[in-house]
Amino acid sequence: MSALGQELCSPSPRAASRRAAMSTAMRGAEAVPARTATETERVSSGSVIGSSRTSGVSPSMARLGTDARIRLDANEAWSPGTAIRVARALRPYDLEFIEQPVSGRNLDEMAYVRGRSDIPLLANEASWTRHDQLAVIRAGAADAISADNQADGGLLNLKRSAGLCEAAGLPVVKHSLGELGVALAAATHLIAATPNFRHASQAYGALLSDDVTAGFGGPTGNYHHGHLAVPAGHGLGVQLDEEKVAHYAELYAKEGKDFSFTDDRHTSWPALPKA
Repeated sequence: MSALGQELCSPSPRAASRRAAMSTAMRGAEAVPARTATETERVSSGSVIGSSRTSGVSPSMARLGTDARIRLDANEAWSPGTAIRVARALRPYDLEFIEQPVSGRNLDEMAYVRGRSDIPLLANEASWTRHDQLAVIRAGAADAISADNQADGGLLNLKRSAGLCEAAGLPVVKHSLGELGVALAAATHLIAATPNFRHASQAYGALLSDDVTAGFGGPTGNYHHGHLAVPAGHGLGVQLDEEKVAHYAELYAKEGKDFSFTDDRHTSWPALPKA
């Protein structure tokens, strides 16, 4: 990025990767294979849409079809004015949600955008803990809440989050920071038993090349017509592949420090785990 002829900064590798991925998506989404077809599609956009013409979205929307529920994640990248402009421009596509259009640390801005958008807003970075979710609810800053058990102390707190949102009349979706089949199976049971998980939740299985469970999660999945089936076996209903557990435990011991959900440089990220 430059200003007044001076180089200010270069995009981080993460930002550059995100831009490249979104640029590819904006050129046209390919059809999802039938065995993994889903009813809800989530598109991460950030500054790509906010800083350019929204007309570039049209090819991707057309390929997703009229039956798909489309969720657009801005990753806190927009100003209130940009968020309102984009929401109005995308009104014809009947989006399910715009996720975190502005900073999650400014609930007044979120409420301002929500009051001027015909597209419902989904809180994410603003709602990582139960205490954050309560603040979002009090501010009237979102139409739905994204909650994450890894960011707020586990499955019991995810259940508490859902109860909090239900009392406020809001649906809740599960956010994923990346998990293997065991955690996915546990969350699937909880979601199936909680009434206000009415919208699609996130799962990372399709992004993995392998998993420690047999026949559930990971690249093979356990999907039926776009829905993840609740495991029917004893306990969580999944079987561990002990050789893979040992393999990835050894790999984590060697490289785990390079794989973290927290970064001290980002003060808004919650410390994990939370009680």
